[in-house]
Amino acid sequence: MKLLVRVIEARNIPAMDPNGFSDPYVKLQLGRQKFRTKVVKKCLNPSWCEEFTFKVEDLKEELFVSVLDEDKYSIDDFVGQIKVPVSRVFDANDKSLGTAWYSLQPKNKKSKNKDC
Repeated sequence: MKLLVRVIEARNIPAMDPNGFSDPYVKLQLGRQKFRTKVVKKCLNPSWCEEFTFKVEDLKEELFVSVLDEDKYSIDDFVGQIKVPVSRVFDANDKSLGTAWYSLQPKNKKSKNKDC
């Protein structure tokens, strides 16, 4: 089975850089398969419009989608993430979750959620 993922856009990305902007990109992972969008420089409402195809071997797996801020001279900043169970997609009526906004979750439960 194949899973098609479209990364369209984000809104209200927090400013992670001293210049008041971020350089966001999205990392996607399903099992050992990994993809990454292009970086959108100096933007808090980025648009990517990119598609990725994953090979699904186990419906119990989760798709990890992480938003990060690219930093030139240090480790990239984590903005937030979501986890989507693959079974949720294949159990849906038309085998699609459709286009929707998702709230990014922090790495730990104490941090505030970000709506992107």
